[in-house]
Amino acid sequence: MRRNINNVEIVEPPIGELTKRYSAFSAIKRTCFTWCGCLVLLLIGIIIFLRVALGSGPETLKKIPDNFPNNIPIYDKDNIEQITFVSGKYKNRGIEIAAFFPKIILSPLFLTLNKNEQSSDDTGKLSSVKNLWKIISAPVSDHRDTLQIEWRNLDAMPSFITNYYKMELKK
Repeated sequence: MRRNINNVEIVEPPIGELTKRYSAFSAIKRTCFTWCGCLVLLLIGIIIFLRVALGSGPETLKKIPDNFPNNIPIYDKDNIEQITFVSGKYKNRGIEIAAFFPKIILSPLFLTLNKNEQSSDDTGKLSSVKNLWKIISAPVSDHRDTLQIEWRNLDAMPSFITNYYKMELKK
């Protein structure tokens, strides 16, 4: 079992390998910069996702929208300073985002509670997916749009305007 060691050739390392200095600091520095870069990219992604998910904010309008009900009177249309339209989706977006993960976590519980109420035409996994989507997409809060009207140079007291609207809305 003797090996032939006469054919072994010893190669000297290149000069660059001998002068190259390795330090733990450079390895730590590279690792930290890599993780910080990943963290920054993740934060940028989260910010972009939230911007898209939250949508646009309140809009300032020049005139009262056409879909405003005609049976609601508007006090002193000439002195309206600003009309702000707040979408129902924008108004309660924080609540909807906060409720998303609890809906996903609690949906299996809701599905097992409603197991007896399944319709006869939906069966199996398709029914479960439909019910899961129904639970997740159901709104948690009120999604009605709001129209905020601000007046300028009104001679009337706020209590008079409040009484005016109470009387007009009772009609």
